[in-house]
Amino acid sequence: MLLSRFVEVLNILQKVWIKLQGLPQAHSLDLGGFMVIILFVGEFFV
Repeated sequence: MLLSRFVEVLNILQKVWIKLQGLPQAHSLDLGGFMVIILFVGEFFV
């Protein structure tokens, strides 16, 4: 069960990452910082 939840979270993060990469004005450092925040929030709410 824990593994399936982890895989589900990774799939969601991958979709978010793909959408963020589509933003033309987003800098790679901004994208990385945003992903760190998302991972931090995901750690405590999932």
